[in-house]
Amino acid sequence: MPTVAKRASLPLSADDVALLRRAEDPTTSEGRKLAELIGEREITSEASLLKAVFELGLDRLRADLMFDGYHQLAVSYEADDEDYVDALKRRRRRHHQDSE
Repeated sequence: MPTVAKRASLPLSADDVALLRRAEDPTTSEGRKLAELIGEREITSEASLLKAVFELGLDRLRADLMFDGYHQLAVSYEADDEDYVDALKRRRRRHHQDSE
């Protein structure tokens, strides 16, 4: 288990608390979805529930940032880059056809 770098309080609305309570119960749709998303991790306390939900949010943030980075990279390709990639694809296709 990683070392705790910081403990923070987390203000929760009544709606947040209600959703977390449903997510704690493995017989609810929220509980089943949480179990699907977190895998084998066991929820044994309110703190472990909050940590799991928080980590899901961080995972989503990281994934979105990665997607944005890939998108920016793709947009940054200039026509020359596209021509180069197209030439590589044609070369690969030609090589594949020659080896058949």
